[in-house]
Amino acid sequence: MLIEYIENALSLRDIEFISANECDKWADQIRDAIEYLHDKELVWGDAKPANVLINADGNAVLIDFGGGATRGWVDSENYETYHSDLQGLERIV
Repeated sequence: MLIEYIENALSLRDIEFISANECDKWADQIRDAIEYLHDKELVWGDAKPANVLINADGNAVLIDFGGGATRGWVDSENYETYHSDLQGLERIV
């Protein structure tokens, strides 16, 4: 994992309109990042639009790996599991 400042990034939660191409691109990038984490036996743990930044290059970046989960985004029995990441991804998309 990297710790870096992402200049001029927007939270996916705050973007009011996205094109179909952006939606497909970002969904693929988020899915690929989650698959990468799971391949390394890591869990994102708090998948929600507020924890996805869109950087200046127009790419999705996952943030907030501090643990915990946000009510309403994943079922409580899935907190901190691979299933929570997949459920959160589904709800983001």
